[in-house]
Amino acid sequence: MADGNTGLDALFQNADSDAWRDLMRRTEADAPVKQGIDPELYAVVFSTPAGREVLADMYSRYVNVTRCVPGQGADAAFYREGMAQVVFDIVHNITLAQEGEGNGQEG
Repeated sequence: MADGNTGLDALFQNADSDAWRDLMRRTEADAPVKQGIDPELYAVVFSTPAGREVLADMYSRYVNVTRCVPGQGADAAFYREGMAQVVFDIVHNITLAQEGEGNGQEG
């Protein structure tokens, strides 16, 4: 899902790697709340021009920023990392849908 934003494009390229898939599967396994909708819905929503713009904005505000700031407590870094994880999860779901790995659930 290239959109001209090189950082977001790189994130999608990385999401196509075995290491990324393994990391995201471990993250999903540890999640206290399991996903309730098919990844295809993420792909549909974020493949629109508006969806791509929202995802690019989320990337620039939550991923492409310093998440650990010297002098701030670890809780602030964990909070910012959690915001980035939301973007990672969206990209992961889009990638799963593109690969035909939907979970067959509907919301």
